[in-house]
Amino acid sequence: MAGLVLLVLALAAGAFALLREDTYEADPDAPSAAGPQPALAAGALERLEAALRSGDPRAASETAASGDPAAADRLAGVARAARRLELTDVSMRYLSEAGATSGRGAWPATVELTWRIPRVDRSVARTEIEVGFAAADGAVGITGLGGGEGRSPVWLDGTARVERVEESAVLVVADASPERRRAYAELVRRAVPAVRSALPGWDGGVAVEVPATADGVDAVLGEPPGTYARIAAVTGSADGSTGPRAPVRVVVNPDQMDALGRVGQQVVMTHEVAHVASGAATSQRRAPAWLVEGFADVVALRDVDLPLSRTAGQVAAQVRRSGLPDALPDDAQFDTVTGPHLGAAYESAWLAAQVIADGAGMRGLTGVYRATEAGVPLDRALREHADMTEAELVRQWRARLAEVARRTDGAS
Repeated sequence: MAGLVLLVLALAAGAFALLREDTYEADPDAPSAAGPQPALAAGALERLEAALRSGDPRAASETAASGDPAAADRLAGVARAARRLELTDVSMRYLSEAGATSGRGAWPATVELTWRIPRVDRSVARTEIEVGFAAADGAVGITGLGGGEGRSPVWLDGTARVERVEESAVLVVADASPERRRAYAELVRRAVPAVRSALPGWDGGVAVEVPATADGVDAVLGEPPGTYARIAAVTGSADGSTGPRAPVRVVVNPDQMDALGRVGQQVVMTHEVAHVASGAATSQRRAPAWLVEGFADVVALRDVDLPLSRTAGQVAAQVRRSGLPDALPDDAQFDTVTGPHLGAAYESAWLAAQVIADGAGMRGLTGVYRATEAGVPLDRALREHADMTEAELVRQWRARLAEVARRTDGAS
């Protein structure tokens, strides 16, 4: 017992000496006793939500975690983008922790985000994003936005710049020079009236988002990395919803788009805006993929003077190599990841749709497209709107392919 008392006294004396000499320092890497604090995190989200609604960069930056200037700068940038977009219906709701608390009292959480772009979106977009939080000195601040498995819009990037291109068109570009932003804006500015002239009944809006990298395209659309690595641009739902009122985005892959010439870029942009106008991205699509893509290419190429070696060179080479196909392209050929000859499939689809337009005009092609989207069988839709059968379409399309292969043989 005496030994135990002496040990206790010695320990107490040692602790007193440490306190008296003020030599004790907390280990900054020691695990934090505090776990996630949802109530305080929700309060930070409420303040950020208010800053985004008012477009106040300073108020947004003040929601950043203490001692995190990078987060403050990013949040200010997000508020500037929200102001330029004139966002409405902004809300941020804390749902649950998305991971464990780090040793410094930081943790990720899943947050429900809603927003709407006026004059573009017909309904509120809704997604789940990952938000980083950190606790310090009894307060919780935000360390980062975006990521996770949900769709993450480009305006959350923090570096994004927003331009109102047309009355009902906006462009959101992340981390790009003013020259590149102006170039993208000009593509949108030309695409919208071109689509309206082909589809005079369309009076909707369009939002174009350009992430900083190809991986950003997948993040915007909530797809696995690499899904759209081979695509210059894609049109998809902003939040995964479908139907005529679902919010839609044209998302540009800068790695692929910047490698195209100016004319090729314009064709791609007009093609995607045509998808917006036709509702292709959010419909419960029943039309075959070749008609969806071919229709958009007819719109995009109708006023463009390009040689067949550019517009159909890949499918022509395929025909010369393997012979004429027996049937129109199936949907699997348009898979952005597994489609073995994606470029040739698109060109083949354009030629098939062009055959319909040559015989029945743009109105007839649109009629066939709308009918098949509504579930009408292709043969019946062709009879009613283009005065041809499916067998006749295939025969004329094969003849067109043979002609293109002959005319482009040896062309560079």
